[in-house]
Amino acid sequence: MIVNFEACRYNMSRISGGFTSPMFPGEYSDNTDCTWQINRRPNYTLELSFPVFELETSKYCNGPNCPCDYIDIVESSSENGADVFIGRYCNVSALPEVVKSNADYLKVYFHSDTNVRGNGFKALYEMKLHKEGIGQTGKITCESMTWLSISNLSQVMFVMVKQGQVALP
Repeated sequence: MIVNFEACRYNMSRISGGFTSPMFPGEYSDNTDCTWQINRRPNYTLELSFPVFELETSKYCNGPNCPCDYIDIVESSSENGADVFIGRYCNVSALPEVVKSNADYLKVYFHSDTNVRGNGFKALYEMKLHKEGIGQTGKITCESMTWLSISNLSQVMFVMVKQGQVALP
């Protein structure tokens, strides 16, 4: 069975989720190419992990270039459109425990060749809100009382002020 490449493209933007290779936990098909794109939300860090990773195992397939079945992980930015290659992985020993990204998009490409198959993989992702500023100290000055109207806020920060000091919750 050949999986149609156009039918194997996914675009995800939820705060957390997961995806698997086709037919997981059974064997994936030969000649399969799939793409998953995770759209990172502003002010979040994206974390990707693979709790299950069982691609083709063969002495010919575990070389540095992964000539058989593999996944590629790529970061992409909407600002310059350039892709940054994170890595190609064909066996679990080389796979990082967690891939962290602050790029606009994280893409996972899966490729299987025409020979031996594996049980595939299960990937989980989660977006974690940046915590910059929490517990930080500094100085805030205000020359006058001004009311601001701000739309499209993706994050709200509360500042508690006591005379002579500032604390961020």
